Amino acid sequence: MQTLYAQEKLIPLDTIELQGKQIVIYQQNVWQELQDEDHILTDARIADTTEIFTRNWEKASIYAYSQNGLGHAIPEAIVLALTDDDRDFVLPYYGKIMSGFGWRGGRTHNGLDIDLDKGDPVLAAFDGKIRFARYHNNGYGNLVIIRHFNGLETYYAHLSAIYVQPDQMVKAGQIIGAGGSTGSSSHGAHLHFETRWFDNPFDPLSIIDYENESLYYDTAVLTPADFKASKPAKDARNLQALSQRNPYLEIEQELRQVEPPEIHPDTVTAQNSTIDSPERESEVYIVRKGDSLYKIAKNYHTTITKLCELNQINSRSVLKPGQKIKVN
Repeated sequence: MQTLYAQEKLIPLDTIELQGKQIVIYQQNVWQELQDEDHILTDARIADTTEIFTRNWEKASIYAYSQNGLGHAIPEAIVLALTDDDRDFVLPYYGKIMSGFGWRGGRTHNGLDIDLDKGDPVLAAFDGKIRFARYHNNGYGNLVIIRHFNGLETYYAHLSAIYVQPDQMVKAGQIIGAGGSTGSSSHGAHLHFETRWFDNPFDPLSIIDYENESLYYDTAVLTPADFKASKPAKDARNLQALSQRNPYLEIEQELRQVEPPEIHPDTVTAQNSTIDSPERESEVYIVRKGDSLYKIAKNYHTTITKLCELNQINSRSVLKPGQKIKVN
């Protein structure tokens, strides 16, 4: 029998100051910026008096507006403010897209399946309020649903652990759970991520520029076509290109700006390994938000101890986005 919440907890070990920001370090070698309590309280006050959060607030069912996931009739155009000066977007997890929005196995696949390892941190895409956070018996497994300030909802499924609870306010980029394979997950550990408008699922790639881990626009316009699963999930828009994309492409772009004569002939660096020998794995990795030493070591088939030796750090060192890490 499944418990209401996964038993694993995100346990904080320490809080340090880094570049003027408060960083929380957790037991699972995961870190994130300390959430601003004033902003959280302000969001909570807004949510308490806003119809978006006070009507159709269903904490026991995954659907808030319908019985089958098909809510309001879809108009010709839906204008949505996604981000502004106060509200940001963060990709919940960057990994190979295994399946997109479309038809799969004779029925609709309502989101993106993103490859990850069990325990990898999963982040909230936008600011919002947790509506649903529990085990779902009909396929999703451990599931978190967040309702956002523009009325959209995002789904995060197959989690191995849930770190939030219903009615909790969260900010974009906040860790809400850990990747896993709970529920009807035949593809191993992965994140199933959905975007919904009044229970109606639409293609997340209609608003998310996945390759650049950003949104196409601060304000999006959805049309009925965005809600139609018109292609096989494996052939969903941009899926092939995204699946084959080098996740460290920015390293190449940065290194190509370096003039070859400036490279010392006796030094083996990412410059010559990436530019002159594209078949060889880069020796330098640029840290992304949410990365950990464990994750980097696993991706490069090395050990945390080796990474620490190469970079003169220790296993408790905090990794900063943009930091360069030697991997071999």
